[in-house]
Amino acid sequence: MKKTLSLLALGVLLCGAVQAKAETITYTVQDTVSGTLDSNSFFDALVTVAFTGDTANVWGGAIFWEIDVGTATVDIAGIGAATFTDAMFAFDNPSGAAGIGDNICSGCGGSVLDTFNSAFGSYDLMSAIGPLSGDVYFRPDLSYGTTAGLLNFSSAGYQQVSHFLLYRLRKNSSRLSF
Repeated sequence: MKKTLSLLALGVLLCGAVQAKAETITYTVQDTVSGTLDSNSFFDALVTVAFTGDTANVWGGAIFWEIDVGTATVDIAGIGAATFTDAMFAFDNPSGAAGIGDNICSGCGGSVLDTFNSAFGSYDLMSAIGPLSGDVYFRPDLSYGTTAGLLNFSSAGYQQVSHFLLYRLRKNSSRLSF
């Protein structure tokens, strides 16, 4: 069995016959955050910011990986969920940071909620990773458009821990052809 798989893999490599495998994936950052969503204030609430896209849209290289085609949401304990109306993206910076950002907020491509962890040094947004914990980064000077109004975080990282979780939603079929 092992020999057959090795020969098949070798045959595929030699023929260049593997179709790129695209998967729908959700990148999720969670932390304890204080701030406002429209006129609703929240204090030390569990906040989940998620971006769902297709790995076929990941681009970048050695210094930055990004996916900016997809949908981003926020869910705030005690307040509810909303969809971001701004152009959003998920990113990985091989210096050890990953998170979700906003491409059109006033004065940015700003980080909505990011996590620092050395495991992101070799990550490329193409597969599941985590959960990972690390220091949190956010921009308290920025507000982000959502279906429930403007979102602003005034503090995050109650325990200076954030999580960057990735979940595969479904696998698209891939085919081999020779």
